Amino acid sequence: MRYLYHTQSDLVMLALVDCNNFFASCEIAFDPTLRNKPLVVLSNNDGCVIARSKEAKNLNIPMGAPIFKYESLFKAHGVKKRSSNFTLYGDMSNRIMAILSKEEFPIEIYSIDEAFLDLSSLPKEKLLSYAKTLRKKIYNYSGISVSIGIAPTKTLAKASNCFAKKKETEHVHLITNEQITEHLKHFLIKDIWGIGRAHLAFLTARGLKTAYDLCQKQDDWIKKHLTIQGLRTIKELLGVKSIDSIDRFCPRKGLLRSSSFGKEIEDYKELEKAISYFCSEAALRLRKEKLTCSYLQVFLHTNRFKTPNFSKSLSLALPFPTQSTRVLTGYALTLLKKIYKPQTLYKKAGVAFGDIQTSTSTQQDLFVKESPKEEKLMKAFDEINARYGKKTLHLASEGSSNSWKPKRVLKSPSYTTSWNEILHIKI
Repeated sequence: MRYLYHTQSDLVMLALVDCNNFFASCEIAFDPTLRNKPLVVLSNNDGCVIARSKEAKNLNIPMGAPIFKYESLFKAHGVKKRSSNFTLYGDMSNRIMAILSKEEFPIEIYSIDEAFLDLSSLPKEKLLSYAKTLRKKIYNYSGISVSIGIAPTKTLAKASNCFAKKKETEHVHLITNEQITEHLKHFLIKDIWGIGRAHLAFLTARGLKTAYDLCQKQDDWIKKHLTIQGLRTIKELLGVKSIDSIDRFCPRKGLLRSSSFGKEIEDYKELEKAISYFCSEAALRLRKEKLTCSYLQVFLHTNRFKTPNFSKSLSLALPFPTQSTRVLTGYALTLLKKIYKPQTLYKKAGVAFGDIQTSTSTQQDLFVKESPKEEKLMKAFDEINARYGKKTLHLASEGSSNSWKPKRVLKSPSYTTSWNEILHIKI
């Protein structure tokens, strides 16, 4: 191999805890009748497959599969369907991350179903036994099965997790420094964390198949064709720590909230409700991440599968950075009025926030400033909703009915977040 492993890496061991088929697993955890059966979770309006159980994957049902194209296969194999229930998935994710946070090791949450644990303080001979115990604890407390991959770097931990998922029962795997070379020979380039479709096509066209093949290339070649980020990935594969923190912790560049409607909408008031809802959700996200935005875009689309189709968007540079639901919604509805075309059936709408900055480093205009009362108002707004339930307080423009919302005919109950939908057990 091209690099000598850093002696310091012998002291570093990271574990990636990854929930298996997470959305499908959440559904199965509350409905035992779904166990060992092919299950798919559907996108907004129940149009496409966004998650699959192991049994559904074995039927070669691809991600993003349009439902209407696979109905005959679903009927032939008894495939179960569920509408997406992101409230349930988010709450189950919080529960699993809370379990991991109570462990004695530093944690870095990467996504809704993945987290890194730093196990460097644990003796190497105890790594596998600890991972097995942790996996059993998570399943007993949540009903969710996880895979755990352990290795000296984050990229290798991702690779180790891929090997863990292929194991029938344990779903735990360890890659030590001495085992790296052998693992890279059996690890395909398409599975490398950080290698996208464009780079995969480029590398495959040049006869590279495994991570080992890629790691034989020189630094200059890697940097030229895969950029500096690609070079970091290669070093990580070779056991050299090159990623300190996950990119997602950098301030986001944009924020989008949009949705296809459950039915085509012509009425302006319904569109107004939808845009107000999107602004409310996006503004709340800004406040949670302590960000502000200075750019706003509103867009409308008709059904792209019908002709003639129509789309229109309009943008606005805001006079001052803000995270206020009230302010952002006011500007968004002004843009909506300008792009709305009567006697048109709309299928999708949304808002996009740009020019995002951290609220602590926001540069204010000398002459035009947001009222200091706005921040206090939004703080009170959020505290009331956190205490008494989401949407206890909302803008009047959101309305009380949501006829525009996507269809979720097969949605499971919100077992963990709604008293009215809590699971009942007959004894």
